[in-house]
This record gives sequence, C-alpha cells and structure tokens, in this order.
Amino acid sequence: MRHLLLIDPDSKSRAAIRELGEREGWTIDSLSSGFDALAWLAINRTDMILMSMDIPMISSIKVLGKMKRLLERTPVILMADANNYPKVTEGYQAGAYKILFKPLSPELLMKNIEEAMGFKELSSSMKRPDLLHTFLQGYGHFNGNSKASQELYIKIDRILDSDITVMITGESGTGKEIAAKTIHRYGSLKDQPFVSVNCAAIPESLQESELFGYDKGAFTGAYADKIGKFEAANNGTLFLDEIGDMSLPLQAKILRFIETGELERVGGVVQKDVSVRLIAATNKDLQTEVKEKRFREDLYHRINVYPIELPSLRERKDDIAILASSILKQMIGTDKKHISILPETYDLLSKNDWKGNVRELINSLNRAIVSSKEGVLRIEDFSLLSETIEQEEISVEEETVTEPITTLKKVERNAILNALRFTDGNIQRASKALGITRATMYNKLKRYNITIRREIREMNSQEV
Repeated sequence: MRHLLLIDPDSKSRAAIRELGEREGWTIDSLSSGFDALAWLAINRTDMILMSMDIPMISSIKVLGKMKRLLERTPVILMADANNYPKVTEGYQAGAYKILFKPLSPELLMKNIEEAMGFKELSSSMKRPDLLHTFLQGYGHFNGNSKASQELYIKIDRILDSDITVMITGESGTGKEIAAKTIHRYGSLKDQPFVSVNCAAIPESLQESELFGYDKGAFTGAYADKIGKFEAANNGTLFLDEIGDMSLPLQAKILRFIETGELERVGGVVQKDVSVRLIAATNKDLQTEVKEKRFREDLYHRINVYPIELPSLRERKDDIAILASSILKQMIGTDKKHISILPETYDLLSKNDWKGNVRELINSLNRAIVSSKEGVLRIEDFSLLSETIEQEEISVEEETVTEPITTLKKVERNAILNALRFTDGNIQRASKALGITRATMYNKLKRYNITIRREIREMNSQEV
C-alpha cells in the first residue's frame, strides 16, 4: 500500500486529510512539526510527503531542504496560505514538487497527490534517474513535472545507451541545443568531443569548408590545412543546429558522409574515416521543406531516425512556477539577494503565450528584476506581458466608451466587489467568476482592504 507522510500543525486539517487519504487507499502517518518529521524520516521511508508551510519552530523551507537530501526522489507537496506568499519562490527553489494554496478542495488535493506519485514512478522506471534529478535542479531549463516534460524525460532516457542519430524539432527558444548537450553529457559518448554548428549562422559559401575542412592551397587564403567540424567531433557527437537552412549541394555531401563514414576536405584527395554521432535540429517543418524541394528527402530519412519534439512553453504551463523560480535562482547565483514572486504574478506568467518560449521567459524575468522593489516581483514589473494579455483578452470598440476614464485599481476593486456581491460573498465562486485563483483573490482583498461582510452590507444599503 502507498504511504504518505503528512506534516501539519492544525489537528483538524490533519484529521480531514488523513480521512480523505485513507479513503483513497493511502497509508498515512501524520505529524505536527518539522522536527518530528525529520526524526521520523531518519528511520522510516515514505512514497511522498505533504507538508504545511506553517509548521512551528523551524522553517518549512529548511525542513524541505533536509528532506530532499534524505530522499531526493520523493515528491514533496507544500500547502500554503496568505502568510506564506513570500516563501513560495523559495519553496520551489528548494525542490517542492508543487505548492498548493489553502483552502484546498479534496479533489484538487488528491489530483496533485496522484500526479506526484506518477512522477515518482516515472523516476523509478528511468535508466538514468540522475538525469531526471538534474533536470529538476534546473539544468537547461527543462525542469518541470508537466505531462509534456515527463514525456521528454522518457524519450531522452531511452537513447542514452545508444549512439542513434537524433532529430530534435521545436519552436525557437525551446532549448534544442541544450537537449543535444544533455543527450551527449549523459550518453555513452560523454567522454568524447561535443561539437556544435549553427548552420544558419555560416554563410553558404563557407559552409562546406567549415564542416569538412580544407587542405592547404585549396583556395586563396588557404595557407595551411584546417580540420572541419566533422573531424573535430571524431568519436564524439556533432550537433547540426538549424539543418533546414543548409544548401542542397551541402546536403548531398552530408548524405554521402552518413552513408559511407568517409569525408574529403575541400581541395583534398584523401578520403578520411570519421565516426560521429549526429544530432540535428531545426524549427522548420522538414516534411514541408521536402515537398517544396528545399530539403533532400533521402537526407531527411537518414537524420530523422529518432525524432524528439521539444514542447513549447504553452504546452507545459504547469511548469512555469517551478521554471521561473529555478531561473531566478540561477540569475541570482551566489548573490545573497532574495527575490520572490507573488501568486498573482505566477498567474500572469501562466496566462502568457510565450511565443519566444523559455528564452522569452528568461528575458522577461531579467527585466522584472531590474524594475522590482523590495525583492518582490509584481504584475507591474511585467508591464509588457500584461499589456499583451490585455490586448488579446479585451477588445473595446471606440464608440462604446461612454464613461469617464478611471484608474485601473478602482476598476479592479469594483470588479471584485461586484463579484462578491453577486455570489453572496462566496470566495470560491467569486474567484471563478473573475477568472483568478482563490489565492490571488485573498491577496487582492488584503491589498484593497476589503472585508467581505462589511463591503456587501454597504453595497446592499446603497442599492436600497
């Protein structure tokens, strides 16, 4: 039977969660403090951990760090309320699988517990679970626990013991070169060279000599022999990025190399035996390129042996909170400055389409850090994103504007008051009507000094 360790100082909460979990087939041990949990883990093991961020005497972040050192592959879900918002970013950086905001519905809690368990089973099934751990620590910004990310981990894990040719596709900014480096770094050729070539960055007239090298006297200015990228990668991995931008004559020469394992330098007469593992990448649709006669069909089939499509950030929005926290940690580095992200800011990041993918997220976080105050990233620090989202979600016809212009804060406050009024002060229904999370709603109530009973009473009296 699956085991869950529950840590929560609230006895009523412990009892309710325990009853719910046992009804769903879990064996549960419940404790009230972080010290008790660490003592329990010193002699026991569990499948997963559910911990309140309000534990007494010791920081939940410190306890989480110690837990991850003891059981690095055991998922830990944290439960937070309004008092814990400044620590949410730290929680993700310390290795939390997910942070859920109170009050929690039983369905949401069990859904996340089951997903976390599935993630642990994925880790156990991998040939190289250390690779998964490395991803979760932020290497290459692939860290996350969404379904799209899990499928990517599995695909990469399957080929680490092989030197099979790999074709990586995906939108710009998804991390194709980093994926190639990961395959090499954890694969059977990890002690051999890794050579990367951006085909789109090399002028067409220089592509052949750059890839295959040249002999002295091959052309004007060739004063000495020069090895090409293929020879430099001998016995290792050659990564051909943006292969879809390669000229047709060069495609023919690469096809010949793949078929024979031999190459000839520009101006040379000697055939050289070279052994490389090829990883190619492109953001183009090569099947379309083949139909349009811009890419050789025979070469396409030769390089598309093991395709890996990297998910866009739009397809892994569940990863954005973990991803943003991890990127912030790397940006700050050894600097002791602490930066946190408010829950409503996480909501904003999750709503954005991220057409530039992880690269755009990194740039947006960089800008936000510069404009932030008191080490907290707020919605206003992402003004470019909020403007874009507003333009996509709201279309206002000029002739419909009949009211005088008012401030956005007043508009937002009135919207919240109206939602509370029409839902009789029900936070969950009001949040759903406004399209925000309950955590965000509580934060806004605090910001605008809204007391539910008082405000609804005042609105009703005004109506009368």
